[in-house]
Amino acid sequence: MVHETLRYRSLATLVESLGQAGFVVAEVWGDWDREELAEDSPEIIILAQKLPDPPSEEPQAAE
Repeated sequence: MVHETLRYRSLATLVESLGQAGFVVAEVWGDWDREELAEDSPEIIILAQKLPDPPSEEPQAAE
C-alpha cells in the first residue's frame, strides 16, 4: 500500500509563490462555480496571468 501526503497551502502562500514565478492573480474563487472564497470553501481556485518579461538590458551595438 502506498501512502501519500497532501500538503495544503494558504491563499497568501499561493499568491506569493505565483508572484515569485512572474504571475499576477486576477481572480480567486472558493469552488468551481466561481463562488466567493470563504473560510469553509471546499477549494481555492485561482485565475492568474503571466506578467510580460521585462526588456533585457543588453548593450546596443554601435552603428
